[in-house]
Order: sequence, then structure tokens, then C-alpha cells
Amino acid sequence: NTVRISAIMEHSDINAGLLNRREPKNSNTALMIAARYSHVELVEFLLAKGVDVNHSDKHMRRTALMKAASFGNIEVVKLLLAFRANINSFDKLGRTALTLAVSRGHRDVVRAILYDSDNHRRDGVDINQAENHVGMTPLIIAVRYGHLDVTELLLSADADISQGFYGMTALMCAFY
Repeated sequence: NTVRISAIMEHSDINAGLLNRREPKNSNTALMIAARYSHVELVEFLLAKGVDVNHSDKHMRRTALMKAASFGNIEVVKLLLAFRANINSFDKLGRTALTLAVSRGHRDVVRAILYDSDNHRRDGVDINQAENHVGMTPLIIAVRYGHLDVTELLLSADADISQGFYGMTALMCAFY
């Protein structure tokens, strides 16, 4: 794959319009595929060519950031955030890059979404935003999936422990 990708990247006449084209089956762009499979150099190349960092697929409405966050591809997540990927985009089930990373226990990705490289909280990240399809907050997701290190990170970032899921707080969810 690396040899094929390098050959394509060496073509100087590739433009953003061509690179934003969607594949027919799932409507993924080259950026989404590269983000999903953690092809950091290809992601850098595509971003430098001006591809739309916030395109979403038609099936689940997931962006490259969501795909990278879901699979724990931390370097790709950092690149996409540096190119102003929309942190608050949500898929058709109401999941964000943050909730996808939390559900998979990707602590480093969660941290990169919450904090910039200078260790300041990122503007606009709602740490208590509940998923639309079931109403779980990132904290409740971390507790329910048993991701202790992610739970601790969210608590240290002032996640609301009183916010509920079907009337249960994060503490109550810890018992299930």
C-alpha cells in the first residue's frame, strides 16, 4: 500500500476536487479512509492539498475525525484538529468524536479532543453533551464501559457527575 500511495502523492496535478471525491459503496473520501487506517503521511498530504476536513460519509454521517477517534489514531486526530476539524459534528446516532473515543477507551484521543497542545481546554467542546440516540454523556459512557483512566480524565476536566441517563447518575451506572 505504501508504494502505491507514494506514487499517487508524487502526482503534482492532483487537486482538492479529485481528492474530495467519494467512493461509491460507503461514500468515504480519501481523507476518511486514510484517517481510519492511520496513514499519517497521506492525511498530511491530503490536508495540504486543501481537502474538506469536515466531509461526512452518507451512511453514518461520520467525519474523518470521528473515524480516527473511534480507532484511536492519535496522530491523525491531532492533525485533523490542527486543520480545524469540527469537534462537535455528530453522526446519525448522535455520537461525536469525543463519545466515540470514550466508548473505545482511547484516553490519549479523549485528551487531545479536550485539550490543545498547550494543555488548555479547547473552545467549544461540550464535555457533558449527551448522545442523541440514548442520552449518555461521555462520563456515563466511560463508566458503563469500565474505562477507568478515561473516567478519571473526564472527572479531572470537570465532567458533570449529576447529569443522568434514564434517571441514573454516573455513580449509579457504575454499579451495573
